[in-house]
Amino acid sequence: MFRYLIIPCAFAISLAITSCAQPPFVHKAGEFNRESGEYGKPITDITSVTVCYSSNSTTPQEVSKLARDECAKFEKAAIYSGQDYRTCPLVTPVAAIYSCIGSNNGSEAIKSGKNSGSTTINYDGIPFTY
Repeated sequence: MFRYLIIPCAFAISLAITSCAQPPFVHKAGEFNRESGEYGKPITDITSVTVCYSSNSTTPQEVSKLARDECAKFEKAAIYSGQDYRTCPLVTPVAAIYSCIGSNNGSEAIKSGKNSGSTTINYDGIPFTY
């Protein structure tokens, strides 16, 4: 009798967990790994940003703004490069991956406004901005 209740209960619990509204955040792999040689040291440069979010509670504009703001800290421009479902926790299952372009010279793209308020995607070699 109890084994017939396990599957519905497990489904209900997983549904409750995934429906919780969580704000998007910048995922930093190994951020809490004390074994890392970079632990506790300030970040001086980045090449990519991963934003974890739930499509139920987040707009694309919020995700894009987080990525642009994180790359802008290093005077770089954020360019959307893809997404996956293996990086982020269950409550924010989607990982939007952005490349931070420029070696501290991406500031020209930021200052010129080419990257403000929009996301650029390279689709089969053709750049699209939305």
